[in-house]
Amino acid sequence: MRNITEFRIYGTVFGLTEEDFAKLKTELPFENLSFSNSVLDIDHEGPWVDVEEALDRLTSRLGPDGRGGLDVIDNHQWQITRYALRPGGYDSRTFDLDNVMEHVRPN
Repeated sequence: MRNITEFRIYGTVFGLTEEDFAKLKTELPFENLSFSNSVLDIDHEGPWVDVEEALDRLTSRLGPDGRGGLDVIDNHQWQITRYALRPGGYDSRTFDLDNVMEHVRPN
């Protein structure tokens, strides 16, 4: 039996301060976080984590020009959920991985 990573989570967030990152790095459940020049990169491959709780914490710290995106790939359900981040909140859309390009192509 193959060992398949359950979830792959990748994202980039713009508009955080060093102080924000110092606080968030102990609160966020993601495997790997890197921060440089006000940009947070997120990388997680492993078990389920509460992404929406983490995004609530993260977006509450975004400044007025803050923004970002996060992709959550569920290998068991074969779906991707794309989160668009803004100060104080986020929007999300979920797609079947076999048809994800249909949702990102320009009309």
